[in-house]
Amino acid sequence: MTLGVAPSSSSDIWKVLLVLLAVFVVLMVVIYFVTRKRNADFTFTVGQNERHEIRYWRSNWSGRMRITVDGDPTVRKFEFLGFPLTKKYGFRTGTTECHDVTIVKTRPLFVAWMRSQPVQAFVDGALVATHS
Repeated sequence: MTLGVAPSSSSDIWKVLLVLLAVFVVLMVVIYFVTRKRNADFTFTVGQNERHEIRYWRSNWSGRMRITVDGDPTVRKFEFLGFPLTKKYGFRTGTTECHDVTIVKTRPLFVAWMRSQPVQAFVDGALVATHS
């Protein structure tokens, strides 16, 4: 005696899994296009006589972050999950005219990957650039 439940075949399970995979892919594509507008990408210059161009770039979708000085990578991180709401990256640039550069990124508590994350750049303690 059966309870009105038809035996399922393995092909039905594969169809359900294929539909779930398609929904997941479509959702990821939509999230990518929504979050790429909120990527942080800005450049600022440090120094008077010895000038250096510093570029900060971060993808909200993938969590990849890169800081370059004159095109050379200085800091590379993958921040997919992070518990501190504020992250600081500090380094020194220049040979004859040295400067301490600090970049501070603050993320929102909830749904951070969907919202813009303000970034501030400090050179020798003075605020020189912001991005939000």
